[in-house]
Amino acid sequence: MDKVKQREITRMAEEQWGTEAQKQMVVEECAELITAISHNDRGRIGLAELAEEVADVEIMLDFMRLYLSDDAVDQAKKIKLERLAERVKYAEEEM
Repeated sequence: MDKVKQREITRMAEEQWGTEAQKQMVVEECAELITAISHNDRGRIGLAELAEEVADVEIMLDFMRLYLSDDAVDQAKKIKLERLAERVKYAEEEM
């Protein structure tokens, strides 16, 4: 499915259930991913189940991009990645 269709589905979900309900779903899906990572680490679920939870979070993050704006998220992500690049570079120099 292409990004345009994904975004339209995200908009329709927000229209149907409302912004606050969708924000709550973001919280719930992130919590489920946290639990799934823990369960995977302990051998209780496999990678397929973990991938399902990652997919759920990615879908809800698309809603957050719609809610906040792609530009705002992209700018924040750029700054975070630049900081990470510096930390990784620093860590390599220390070794």
